[in-house]
Amino acid sequence: MALEKLTVVLHNAHGVEIVKQMARLVYGFGLSLFVLSKPTSAAAQTGVPEVHRLAFKLGKGLLVVPDVNDALELIKPSEALFFVEKSRGELFSEEEVVSKLREGGVVAFFFSGSEPGFSSKELEVGKPVHLGTPGEIGCIGSAAIALHRTVKRLSEEV
Repeated sequence: MALEKLTVVLHNAHGVEIVKQMARLVYGFGLSLFVLSKPTSAAAQTGVPEVHRLAFKLGKGLLVVPDVNDALELIKPSEALFFVEKSRGELFSEEEVVSKLREGGVVAFFFSGSEPGFSSKELEVGKPVHLGTPGEIGCIGSAAIALHRTVKRLSEEV
């Protein structure tokens, strides 16, 4: 199924709860792999083991890497979308994502787990996009909306 070709990457998270919530969200939408890029502090010490336990119980995958480039090297996405604020990216299109997935491409959604978000250098390796929300809603909210829109669109076109 096309959904198996979609991966979510949470980059630079510091807190345990954000890591756990993102993992629940990713696995809850049926994705088989969740990637943590550059987890630090409590996210690395406590969050990673807790999410690993959850992944194991659900029969899902968890990959922990030191930075964005390592995630890209291992996932090898045909499209890497970095979710940013409106001023830094173009409007997200689930139609384009679904089209790539249906063609057999691999798509990675990158979300920043901390402020101020992705560096300019990190954004150079992918495509910055935004959801068009009136204000900032955080990475969990952004991931929920992006995944819902994508999964809904995938199911409509079956």
